Amino acid sequence: MEIMADRALGKLYRAFVKSRMAEENTLFLDAVAKRFDPKKLYPKFIDPKATSTINVAYPDRKEAMDLAEANDFKNTKWKTLMQSFCDQIESLLDKNFLESFWKYKPFLNHHRAQAERKMKGDPRKAAELLGISDTGTMKSLMVAHAVGDQKEFKTMTAKLAAVPELKKKKVKSSMITKMLLKAKLI
Repeated sequence: MEIMADRALGKLYRAFVKSRMAEENTLFLDAVAKRFDPKKLYPKFIDPKATSTINVAYPDRKEAMDLAEANDFKNTKWKTLMQSFCDQIESLLDKNFLESFWKYKPFLNHHRAQAERKMKGDPRKAAELLGISDTGTMKSLMVAHAVGDQKEFKTMTAKLAAVPELKKKKVKSSMITKMLLKAKLI
């Protein structure tokens, strides 16, 4: 799963899934990625009596149970089964957790921190361009633009348009956006 491969995002995603009482899924994917050993994976994740049983289709689980019961852990069917289990778990995680993860406060904080590092312009220069001193709101506006948060971006442009220096000049929110875009600060 791509998100889990990223060091920082993977850590956040694992914590999020754990908080939703579904940690066995990420533990399984990590275990398969580290070392493919059906003899060790089966009792921990696939056996119906396992402490971290994953939720997979019964026909696949039954086939794994039959192989385990026969102590046939060298059978080439395990590779196909494990791939099927991984696909099922990834699908389950995508369907049940991914959309919520994008709204998870620690993810949003991480995303904003990343955006701050990748901002096109300097908030001080942008504030100077507009003739204001409120670099805090300017930074919030620029980060909102960088992360694509239109609601926050509109809120911040409206807040800046209400600053006395700009209000006196009758500068509107749309004008602020145009000026910043033209100067390549956002």
